Formats: sequence, structure tokens, C-alpha cells
Amino acid sequence: MLPKFDYFAPQTLQETFELLEKQGKDAKLLAGGTDLIVSLRAREQCPKQIIDIKGVKELHELSYDDKRGLTIGAAVNLNRLIQYESSCKRLSNPPRGCSHDRRL
Repeated sequence: MLPKFDYFAPQTLQETFELLEKQGKDAKLLAGGTDLIVSLRAREQCPKQIIDIKGVKELHELSYDDKRGLTIGAAVNLNRLIQYESSCKRLSNPPRGCSHDRRL
């Protein structure tokens, strides 16, 4: 069983920042959830508030353009990045571990 906490699910970055400022150090961010949920179940962490940022659209951006380069949002998971073919094909110097045939 998880400890009791207040749950927030902001939809924008602005809303997220406002919650973080208001809740302060008693809040934890939830993105993927695996580490935090395990820690909550083990009672290693007992935050008063959890701010779930999975619904913040800006954090899911995955794009490439010649001017800005590759943009990978904080909520982009590895599977989505691997499937984004142009993240590697368009780069003249792909990041280490990134290959054109989608294998790491």
C-alpha cells in the first residue's frame, strides 16, 4: 500500500512550475513512475504531494530542425526515441549508441 499524498496532474509547464513553487520540497515529480512508485511502496520516500508531469504536452516534444537541432523532451521515453527514425538519420554526427538501423 502506498502512503497518503495529494496528487496533482498539471497540463502545462506553467502550471507545473506554479505547483512546484507552491508545494516546495515536499513534492515529488512523477514522470515514468517506476523508481518513485517502488520507493513509495518500500516507504523509502513519503512525499506530501506528487506532481504527475506525464500530461504536460511540452515535455513530450521530439523533433528535429536544422536550426535548433534535435529536441528531446523530458518525458520522451527511450522506445519513442528509437522509433523516431530521423533523430539519427538527419544527424551528421549521431550520438554515441545511436545507429541508423535502430539498434543501440
